[in-house]
Amino acid sequence: MGDIKKFLTGILVRWILKLGGAWLLTIGVGTDTVEEIIGGILAILIGMIISLFQTKKAINMPVK
Repeated sequence: MGDIKKFLTGILVRWILKLGGAWLLTIGVGTDTVEEIIGGILAILIGMIISLFQTKKAINMPVK
């Protein structure tokens, strides 16, 4: 049960970061605010990095 909880939490965090980042990026581009643009880009990148780490960990996990 613990592995499923970690997996679902990771998916939820990634989606929140990606959607939140895209939303901040859209607001920043619309209003030309540098902080929102940078925050959006960083949130999207962090979501991508977490996704890569989780995928690599899942690939290297032995099958029971």
